[in-house]
Amino acid sequence: MVKLQLLTGMRPGEICILRPMDVQKRKDIWIYTPSKHKTQNHGIARQIYIGPEGQTVLSSYLLRDREKYCFSPSESEAKRQIIRNSLRKTPITCGNRPGTNKKSAPSKSPGEKYTTTSFRKAIRRACQKAEIPVWTPNQLRHSAATFIRRKFGPEAAQVILGHNNIKTTEIYADKNQMLAIEIMSEIG
Repeated sequence: MVKLQLLTGMRPGEICILRPMDVQKRKDIWIYTPSKHKTQNHGIARQIYIGPEGQTVLSSYLLRDREKYCFSPSESEAKRQIIRNSLRKTPITCGNRPGTNKKSAPSKSPGEKYTTTSFRKAIRRACQKAEIPVWTPNQLRHSAATFIRRKFGPEAAQVILGHNNIKTTEIYADKNQMLAIEIMSEIG
C-alpha cells in the first residue's frame, strides 16, 4: 500500500478501497476509478493513473475475486502468523501449536479492508518496530506531490492529485527550493 500510494499520490481512503473491478488495464497505463472519493459530491470524476512500477506492485493483488479489496488486514495477519510459525524455535510437538492459544472471542479482529485509521495505525506500528520516526499516509501523498511538481511542474502535480485548483496543489507540494537556488546562483 505504501509503495503504491507513493507512486500514484492517491489519497489514503482511495488506496484502502481499491478493488480489481475498479482498475482498467490498458496497454501502458492502468486507470483506477475509486468507487468513492473525496470530491464526488461536487460532481468531480476521479481517475488515478498507475504506471509500470505501480503495476508491478499491484499486479499480484489483482489476482483475486474482482469485488474483494486488494489490501486486506485479515490476509496480512494470516501471512504474518505463517511467517511467525515458520520462524519458531520450539519444536511443534512442544509448547503451543499454531492457533491453540488464540482468544475464543477477541474484542477486535482484522477486517476485510483497511480503513484510513487502520492503515495509519499499521504504519505507526511498523515505524515504531523499525525504530524510525513515525509518519502518516498523508505524508506519502505530499511526498508524491512534491516529487511530481519538482520533476514535471505544478500543473502535472495538480492533474495527478486530482485537484481542480492549483492553489490546493501548492498546499500539498513543497515549492521547488532547488530551482530557486539554481536560478539565483546563475543570475546572481
